[in-house]
Amino acid sequence: MMAGMSNLDHSEPADDASYASDDASYASEEIVIAALASGGNVAGAKARLASFLGRHPACAEAHNDLGVLDFQAGDLKAAATSIDRALALRPDCARYHRNRALVLLNVGDTATALAALARSLMLDPKDPETLQVVGELEKARRASHKKMKVRRIN
Repeated sequence: MMAGMSNLDHSEPADDASYASDDASYASEEIVIAALASGGNVAGAKARLASFLGRHPACAEAHNDLGVLDFQAGDLKAAATSIDRALALRPDCARYHRNRALVLLNVGDTATALAALARSLMLDPKDPETLQVVGELEKARRASHKKMKVRRIN
């Protein structure tokens, strides 16, 4: 993983008019889940999320948070599935697109990750976290290009 790209974002619930009622009912539940996760009880947090999603399957924020926990646990396939569910419910959420890009970068799907980052920037061109990821990718690209040049010299 690249520096600064180890954690997906679940810190900023969406606040636009399309914020689903299931997402709004998630606010108090999210506090308990965050406390469990920050206390090291990731399994408890995931169980609580799964229970909530059983009752509120249309809650995009809960799907995203489950993806964040899966990502942090190293289960990239499960993270991708949860974040894709969040995006299916809220395709206008720049943060979800950025999180999807980070998962894709970690599985080596750079082309699709770049498309997800581009979509994130289209939705929120000034998002500092997305801009940071883009900057880190550019830095890595330059370093890789520089190494490639060095290998060609005999």
